[in-house]
Amino acid sequence: AMGSGEAEWDAAAAFRDRQLRLAFAAFERDASAEARAELETFCVEQEAWLGDWTLFWALKKAMNGAPWTEWGTELRERDRSTLGRARMTLGPEIRFQRFVQWRFGRQITSLRTACVERAVGLIGDLPFYPAHDSADVWAHQDLFQLDERGRPFKRATLDEAEGLPVVTGIDRQRYVDFKDASEGVFREALALAARYGANAARAQQRAGEALPGR
Repeated sequence: AMGSGEAEWDAAAAFRDRQLRLAFAAFERDASAEARAELETFCVEQEAWLGDWTLFWALKKAMNGAPWTEWGTELRERDRSTLGRARMTLGPEIRFQRFVQWRFGRQITSLRTACVERAVGLIGDLPFYPAHDSADVWAHQDLFQLDERGRPFKRATLDEAEGLPVVTGIDRQRYVDFKDASEGVFREALALAARYGANAARAQQRAGEALPGR
């Protein structure tokens, strides 16, 4: 609340969501052919991460915020036909999530341009370990030490991870056996950080093991 010294995070998130959905509805109704083509180009260029990310958040909304380990076996294990049906059923929400990422990309690019013009550099942080309940872990379960229900074998302690439910166990053998594919995931994260504004990326090592060979 204003002046109270405390932020009303839930209210702020709800307000942001309402405004973004109004903007999306206006775009769906009134957008020019040029704007629609720009969005489509963005989606094609960013499909390597955007497809899983938008599906994850559309599913999470449909599941009332439940973590992906509670979604049911087919969704948890990413059964191909089940995911295909989900993409069809959740099409409107997926389009909304894509729209939000596109607009964010445009805005952060504009911010970066303004910073360059003023000789201001940007540094972005890349976490060593993703949150367990994230699109990254859900989409790349084979890279992490997870049990049969997708839960991590190893967690950081509260002190180590500052209270965050992070996954600290990289599956080292899988990483070595499929090194090119595994490193590709991390390269994509670096490329995305560069695209979204950072002139340099700083890896944040919170707790536990570093990546193999790092």
